[in-house]
Amino acid sequence: MASHQFVLRQIDHAAVRNLGKAIDAAAKMHTGLVLQIDCNGGSIDEGFKVIELIEQSPIRIHGRVTKEAGSMAAVILQACHYRVMDMGTSLHYHYGSWRVSFLIYFDEQLMLANKERAITLQRRLIAKMIAKSGMSEKEAHDLLRQDKLMSSEEALVRKLIDEIRIVTSEAAP
Repeated sequence: MASHQFVLRQIDHAAVRNLGKAIDAAAKMHTGLVLQIDCNGGSIDEGFKVIELIEQSPIRIHGRVTKEAGSMAAVILQACHYRVMDMGTSLHYHYGSWRVSFLIYFDEQLMLANKERAITLQRRLIAKMIAKSGMSEKEAHDLLRQDKLMSSEEALVRKLIDEIRIVTSEAAP
C-alpha cells in the first residue's frame, strides 16, 4: 500500500492547514503519510500544532529528513511514528533564538511573563526529544547547548532517528 507524501519546507499556519488536509486524504485512502522534512525551523506555536496533528492522526506518519531538519522541524521529527534521515542530511537542535533577557530594560513584568513562557516551551520541546531517544533531560540540555548541526550518523547513535536511508538516483524522492 502506497503512502501519501507531504513536504514540510516551512512551519507556519499554511503548513499546519495543508498537513491537516494531507492527513485527511491519506486517512480516506487508508494509507500512511510520509512527512518529508526540508526545513530549518519556524514558529514554535505552529510547530506544536503540527505535532498535535501527528499525535492525533488516525494514520501512521513517518518523518523523513531529505535535506535538513533544524530547530522546530527537528522537534517535529521526534513526534513522527518512524524517523528516517537520508544519508548526508542534518539535524539542528539548539536553545531557541528568542531571548527574554533584554526585556528587563524595557518592562520587568513583561520580561518575567515571557521568561515563564520560554521555560514552559523549553520543557515541552525537551520532552519530545527525550521521549523516543531515551536520553536524560540533562543530556538533552547538553545537546541544545552545543547548537550544532548533527549528521545522520550521529543522530542514529543518539537514537534521535530510527534509520538512515541511503539514497540512490533510483530511490530519490
